[in-house]
Amino acid sequence: AAATVCASTVSRALLSLSFMIASGSLRGGRLDPGITTTELIRIYKSEQTTWPSGRPLRLVLRPKMDSDTEITKSLSPEMSQAVDAALAREGMIVAVTDKASADSIETTPGAIGTTTLAQIISEKRELQPLALNGVMPSLKTLAEGKYPYYRAFFVVTGPGSNPLARQFAVFLQSPTGRELLQKNGHGFGPSK
Repeated sequence: AAATVCASTVSRALLSLSFMIASGSLRGGRLDPGITTTELIRIYKSEQTTWPSGRPLRLVLRPKMDSDTEITKSLSPEMSQAVDAALAREGMIVAVTDKASADSIETTPGAIGTTTLAQIISEKRELQPLALNGVMPSLKTLAEGKYPYYRAFFVVTGPGSNPLARQFAVFLQSPTGRELLQKNGHGFGPSK
């Protein structure tokens, strides 16, 4: 049976993590710092298989119903079709978890895939965020509305919640909690 939650009894904190396209560590080289939606479509369609430098490019996908896949598909109708085509192609790397995705992007030469700023910072990942259509993903560009792609996480508590869970939700919304989250790549939305 589905649980029903009355909105008037729920306290929630929105954590926005900047969703981004990233490439693996170059260890001695550097890729172009950005990509366009058109280039990304070509990569997902397998029409572009090398970086501008000529280095082979390897796409790391997420499963069809993953939030990263849904966000990527939301870039445009053409991008949605390109993602579906990539998922249907045999031999693709499909990372089931955030960790597996970051590991694959980090260790596969020439890899490109999706991750979050929070994961790059908190796990000290050797990943290079790529500007998308000239806008670098950051907490500042997310807050300014210049970079519109993010994952939303909610902390929901109600009258029946464990007191420690409610205290944790309050802490996340405190100046100390917000500072800690931002230091680790998380933006903070309004609480309701």
